[in-house]
Amino acid sequence: SGDLHLALGGGAAVDAGVPLAAGVAPTDLDGHPRDGTPDVGADEEVFPLFADGFADGDTSAWSLVVR
Repeated sequence: SGDLHLALGGGAAVDAGVPLAAGVAPTDLDGHPRDGTPDVGADEEVFPLFADGFADGDTSAWSLVVR
């Protein structure tokens, strides 16, 4: 036994797996979906979601520009 989770920035294991074959579980051990380039091993690296604790719950002031 032990912790099978990837450390953040999981290194060479991230996106190094082969595309899923028929009959292979589409999720990792935590239920996170595996995509077309899965991570090697039992865990898919999932980056934590940042959320600011606005008292009124309104996060509309935040914006993100993707280039």
